[in-house]
Order: sequence, then C-alpha cells, then structure tokens
Amino acid sequence: MSNSPFSDLRVRVGYGVVGNPGAPAYSSLVTFGNEKYVFGTTPITAFTPNNIGNPNLTFERTSQVDVGVDYGLMQNRLSGSIEYYIKNTTDLLLRHKVSQPSAVQDRLENIGSVKNHGVELTLDALPISRSDFTWRAGINVSFERNTAQNIGGGAISFGTVSGQGQSGQNAERLASGYALGAFYGPVFVGVDSAGKQQFSCSSGTTCVGALRRTSRTRPAASSAIPIRA
Repeated sequence: MSNSPFSDLRVRVGYGVVGNPGAPAYSSLVTFGNEKYVFGTTPITAFTPNNIGNPNLTFERTSQVDVGVDYGLMQNRLSGSIEYYIKNTTDLLLRHKVSQPSAVQDRLENIGSVKNHGVELTLDALPISRSDFTWRAGINVSFERNTAQNIGGGAISFGTVSGQGQSGQNAERLASGYALGAFYGPVFVGVDSAGKQQFSCSSGTTCVGALRRTSRTRPAASSAIPIRA
C-alpha cells in the first residue's frame, strides 16, 4: 500500500444464525416415571407424570454480527485487529414454574432473550527479527456486556445459598434489563449497638437480625461479571 502508513488493511463483516438444541430428549412431551408405594403389606408400583410437556418448545436461536478491521504497520512489524460484535439469543431454554395444582413444579420453556455485545482488540509486534534471534510479542484485550431481555414478564431466582437463617434463599436473579449472573438479596445497612445485622425493609426502615427482601423489582447487588450492562 504505497503512500500509506499501512502495509496491510482489511475489513471483515460476518453474519450468522445458529440454533441450540440444548433440551433433554422428550422435553416437549408428557412423560411418566414410576413410584413405589406400600398399601398395607402389598407393594404397589404406580406411574406418575414427571413432565407435563410443552408442544411449543423450540431451539434457542442465536444471531451474530461481526465487524472487524485487520491492520499492519511498518511492513507488518506491528499488526493487529479491532473487532466489534453483537450477539442476540432468543427463545432461551429455561425451566419456569407452572400454575398449581399440577403434577410437576416447573417445565422447560422458551423464555426471553439475551443481548451480548463487545469489543476485542489485539496487537502483535516483531521488535527483533534476525537470522539468529527473533522476538515476537502480543497482547489482546476484550470487553463484553450482556443484558437479559423479556424474561417471561418477570424474574427467575436461582443460586441457592446455605447457612444459618438462609433456608430457601436464592443469591441470584435473572431479570429483564440486567446482566446475567446478577446477585440479588437484602440490602445491608449496618450493625446496631447490640452487634446485630440490619437490612433495609420495603417500608424504608431497618430490619434487625432478619434477612428480608427489599421492595425493589431488580437485583439489589452487583453482577458476577466484572463488566456489566
């Protein structure tokens, strides 16, 4: 490339769509399992539903757009790339609670979508190139953010925690508008003079010695992912 500081310069654009069949076999069908009971002294084998089925179940669908620039300087002694991507996943396969009474607590459904976007940077250098010695060095950096969208009109709690006073509590929530892996829990406001922990209540006062959820409809804590949307 004469009269240019670049010895190499290329632009790349890509687009693709893939499906993820990440569902166990027969998830869309009603299936049965066997249970053993004893009536009096007589053992009985019964068949009970272990999945109520979902005839509308489909694959997850992921579409991605990539735009990249490859460059080289000083006869490619310095080279690298800059890439930007957007990846959208729809029809997420998640287990969702079903209306009760029902034979099961939940079933697999296509719920909501997730948007990922990020930048990837690479830089390679050839500081020394001789017949008896060659030194190459490189560095790469990436930044990614993701956001959950349209999670079934609500939020899905998971990440069971353990410990005294935390039975049945969950530490994470999948909620629309927030990053994947977002932590959710009571808001700690301090310790009182008796040494008891205090947490914010929905009324705006403090709760003493008890773990209570806040009135917020969004995660009250941070995400497990360092860079979040």
